[in-house]
Amino acid sequence: EETTVEIDIANERFTASGLSITERNYLDVYPYDKWSEKTIPVFQQGQTFQPTSIDMTQGETSPPSLLHEADLIALMEKHGIGTDATHADHIETIKQRR
Repeated sequence: EETTVEIDIANERFTASGLSITERNYLDVYPYDKWSEKTIPVFQQGQTFQPTSIDMTQGETSPPSLLHEADLIALMEKHGIGTDATHADHIETIKQRR
């Protein structure tokens, strides 16, 4: 069962979502199959619990990689921008805007 859990800790809201397995059925006898790599325990609405650990991790986001000309043309065709004759003009305009 797909489940989303919302947690309030020190006036901060955290959410976790994953698969709660309520009945393992054939998973007990066939260990090679998994329903999800992201399982969470089964919780009831309004249930309170004490977390066993809270870890603060530091990370950074990174911008998407730059498009090559072939990737840009493929996206333009996918979204119906320009024609074969005008693709070069559109790409040149984009380069000038940088």
